[in-house]
Amino acid sequence: MCWWVYLAGNHRLKHIAMMRSSAASRRFAWLAAILSALALSLLQLSIVGWRQVTSLPAVEPTGSITPSGQLWKHVISRPRPLPTNLVPQTYVDFWWNPAQSATGVVLGILGGGLTLWLFLSLLRIGITKSHTSAYRHEQRMSAAIHYSCAWLAPLAVTCLLMPLLPLLQAGLIAGWRWMPAPEVPTITAGVIAAIGLVLWWFWLIRLATTAPEDTRQRVVVFMAIGVPAMATGLAMAWWYGVDYAQQWLFEVMRVQF
Repeated sequence: MCWWVYLAGNHRLKHIAMMRSSAASRRFAWLAAILSALALSLLQLSIVGWRQVTSLPAVEPTGSITPSGQLWKHVISRPRPLPTNLVPQTYVDFWWNPAQSATGVVLGILGGGLTLWLFLSLLRIGITKSHTSAYRHEQRMSAAIHYSCAWLAPLAVTCLLMPLLPLLQAGLIAGWRWMPAPEVPTITAGVIAAIGLVLWWFWLIRLATTAPEDTRQRVVVFMAIGVPAMATGLAMAWWYGVDYAQQWLFEVMRVQF
């Protein structure tokens, strides 16, 4: 079904645009949203609960090179004794907190699922309102919104790369020279995600061009400007909202670093 959406030509897009939402289209959207929420939880698992520290407390944001909270596990350290010419910003110890990681996974699923649901709901409202009143009762593009979730698949795949991040961070601290730089999975995932988002955006614009001529410009403007603005706002709300909730929970659970 994803390839059917990806490879849709103008004739197929016109057909999709005229389809009304159905049990099949809603099931497809829900499955894509659930898998994407699980992928976001994997992203959280890869970045939450891991802590790299230097050898100087003054360099650390918390002013400490050892955990003040509970349940922290020391994963690996740079070989001792440390070189005398070591740059102060060099990481020398790697810590992990399973409680923080578990919290991140839960918030990733809940926050990601809620954000995706809001995005699809706002997208549906925006498309309906961008059509003139003469067409709103036809429920144009209601199924297309669901099937556009096929573009969540490449975004979810990028999250599969992120569990490499803590492994590469540990390898860098331990001095494993055969390991690639920790930035490799992050940059690779970022590039793939950016390509997927741009292709999704282009697909929605192409979909908008199938609208009736007397309302087409309104729909195209919403897809071209409103959708990326809405997606950016919700993504930032998810990122900063989840981070704020995590930090508060870490303090309450006494598992902060």
